[in-house]
Amino acid sequence: MMIKSIFLTLTLVFSTLAVHAQSITATQILNQIHTDYAKRFDSAGRYIDDQNLTDQFKNSQLQAIQFLRQNKMIGQSFQIQNSAMSDLVVTVSIVQEKNLDFAGLLVERNKYEARNSDALLRLFNFPILAGGMSMVTLNGSTVVHLKSLNLTPTAGGVVVLKYPTDFNSNQFSQTQISIAKTQQGFSFKSPAGASFMTLFLKVWYSIFSQNFGIENVSFQ
Repeated sequence: MMIKSIFLTLTLVFSTLAVHAQSITATQILNQIHTDYAKRFDSAGRYIDDQNLTDQFKNSQLQAIQFLRQNKMIGQSFQIQNSAMSDLVVTVSIVQEKNLDFAGLLVERNKYEARNSDALLRLFNFPILAGGMSMVTLNGSTVVHLKSLNLTPTAGGVVVLKYPTDFNSNQFSQTQISIAKTQQGFSFKSPAGASFMTLFLKVWYSIFSQNFGIENVSFQ
């Protein structure tokens, strides 16, 4: 009963989309997904290993993404690719309101192979972006970490991508991506101010030392 009640609000929202679609905002959807995701952890922050709870969250999030797409609330996107796992593609898309205000980000992978990996959080609102989030992982370790700086719904702002240059030595570098306001909504800009479709990570790794790092980041 408790598990079912966790998702009651979002279920009711999506059961009446045909009638109320014009009144539902992207921000409301992202905030609800964030609230539901947080309920997958106990008061001490430990993950609750409950498959029924996981499945309900996965379905609710997929419904939310479908609704956002159908109502043209998903804007420009770019892909993150890397030389170590050429078959892995991470797509980052802007979530925006119908008046084109910035609402958050949608981060999706082209494949989800590990158990329950398809139930990972994909929709990120302002609080999550401000706190920072993992974008790409390698063998369970964060390879790319994103955190927003001074993002606002009307003006956009900057997000910082932090990545290891030498993981075992705890050496990191970073680059910035602008989320810039345009007449069509928002778009991603490289540090040079240019539009791009792909962020490519050239990764080095050593089998002997069990170490890796990103030696180059390019905007294409």
